[in-house]
Amino acid sequence: MPDDTPPVYAALYRSPAARLRSWAPRDLVGLVADQPPRSAPGAVWSYANTGYILLGLIVEAATGGALGHELARRILEPLGLGGTVFPDRSTDLPDPSSHGYSLPVGPDGEALDGPLQDFTAQDPSWAMAAGALVSSLEDLGGFFRALLSGRLLPPALLAEMLATVPVPPASIPLPRHLRRSPAAGAHGQRAERPGARVRGADRRRPALGGRLLAGR
Repeated sequence: MPDDTPPVYAALYRSPAARLRSWAPRDLVGLVADQPPRSAPGAVWSYANTGYILLGLIVEAATGGALGHELARRILEPLGLGGTVFPDRSTDLPDPSSHGYSLPVGPDGEALDGPLQDFTAQDPSWAMAAGALVSSLEDLGGFFRALLSGRLLPPALLAEMLATVPVPPASIPLPRHLRRSPAAGAHGQRAERPGARVRGADRRRPALGGRLLAGR
């Protein structure tokens, strides 16, 4: 599936004002709707924000409710994740929160030397179901514990989620992946957005960490 991330990131890096633009999900899908598929279905792994945005639209069409409402009703509230919200189009962050910064980038997305750009304030609608949630480290740990212990998915779906496939080196965001050591295997996940990166891992016990290029 084509990925809408490159044109969206180009817009986010254009100016601070561009980071406050409100995106409609169908407009995000429309950015790549005329592009051919990357491969035949199931042939290879590839990541695309577009796929998650389409899933968010499917959730809303199937339930008749907004995605944020369904996430809260079905996941956040039952798990007691009170520090996690789907902010829709709000740029507000809870206090205290980290500030995220990024180097400027070139026309092909390459990092350039220059003054750091503050990416803390963003309209999260550009990520929608692909990553608009605002959360805390405690809630992330609670979510992964619930997910991996089977509280959210039936056994067959959890097993399918934990199945791994080969991915190209340095793929970002990473899907669920498996790194083996002589002692044991460890599942993990990595994702990033302008100004921040987050990693998750579990060996029966999830360990999460976030890294900012700079922060205050």
